[in-house]
Amino acid sequence: MNRIGPLLVLVTVPACGGAGPARAPVPERSDWKPVAQALDSAIAAGAAPGAVLAVSAPGQHWYLASGRLGQGLDRVPDARTLYDLASLSKVGGLTTAMMPAVQEGRIALAGTTPLDTLPRTRYLYSDLGAIVLTQAVEAVYGERLDHLPAARVFGPLGMRSAGTRSGP
Repeated sequence: MNRIGPLLVLVTVPACGGAGPARAPVPERSDWKPVAQALDSAIAAGAAPGAVLAVSAPGQHWYLASGRLGQGLDRVPDARTLYDLASLSKVGGLTTAMMPAVQEGRIALAGTTPLDTLPRTRYLYSDLGAIVLTQAVEAVYGERLDHLPAARVFGPLGMRSAGTRSGP
C-alpha cells in the first residue's frame, strides 16, 4: 500500500472547557508554535477541555497535548491518552459499514421519513435512524456492527489500530 505524506490527526473530548489550558511539553521545534497557539485558543474558547494532536511521518512521530483530560480534572493528556469517541462510532463504524452494502446494491438508501417539526423550531436527538440502519446492515451481512468495520473497511485499508468496542 502506498503511504502519502504525513498524517495529521486531531482528537478532542467533546465537552465544555474547565480551567485554562495546561500543556504537556512542546516539541523543541519553532514550527510547532502556531499549532500550539491554535490548540490552546480552541481549548480556551471552550471547544474541548483538552486535546492531543499527533503527527506521523515515516519513522517519526510527534505529539502535542494541551488542556485537561476533562472538566474538573487536573491531569493533562499525553501521547498515550485514548479518547472515547462514542458518538463518532456512528460515522466511523455504521456509515463505513453501510457504504459497501450500498455499493454492492444490498441496501438502497431512501430519504422519505417526513419531518415532525419545521426546521429550526425544535431540536430532538434520536438514535432511531442509527438503530434501524444497524439492524439492516447486520441483517445483510449476518455479522454484528462491532465486527463489520474492521473486516470491511479498517482491515483492507491497513488501519491496524482502528477499531470499535461494544458495551460501557
